[in-house]
Amino acid sequence: MSQADRTHRPRAGFTLIELLVVIAIIAVLIALLLPAVQSAREAARRAQCTNNLKQIGLSVHNYISANDVFPYGCYRQHQPTDPTGYPYTSGGSFVPLLLYCEQQQVYNAANFNYNIFSGGNTTVVATSLNYLHCPSDPSIENRVFMAKGNVDGGDMTMCYSS
Repeated sequence: MSQADRTHRPRAGFTLIELLVVIAIIAVLIALLLPAVQSAREAARRAQCTNNLKQIGLSVHNYISANDVFPYGCYRQHQPTDPTGYPYTSGGSFVPLLLYCEQQQVYNAANFNYNIFSGGNTTVVATSLNYLHCPSDPSIENRVFMAKGNVDGGDMTMCYSS
């Protein structure tokens, strides 16, 4: 093969300009797809939140069917015999609904002889329940440590809901 044959033969491969154009086209396509993907994720979160609300509604209906009354709300009553002198707090209507939301182990851990915010119920208060969380609210998953937060004067870790 002569020197002239080698110089006129086309090379296999891409030039730098062609590679940059391809990368730019891919970047534009990704930029166009990213909002659609985020929109689909938010739609899935909304659907999950709606499903959580439906599950809570079903648990309320099951509670009513089993007990012929609505679940109680948060109530406070003073216990004059309680050595701490703090009022007794029930913990709200989600505590009796635990049995109807497939959370029997959490319900069994609740000690109804004590204030929900006492040392006897730290396990229940620190339990995170996914069906009470909005998937679009990332701060809810964090547990909150409160020094001297329970009614007995001890430390307490709590989980909030949306």
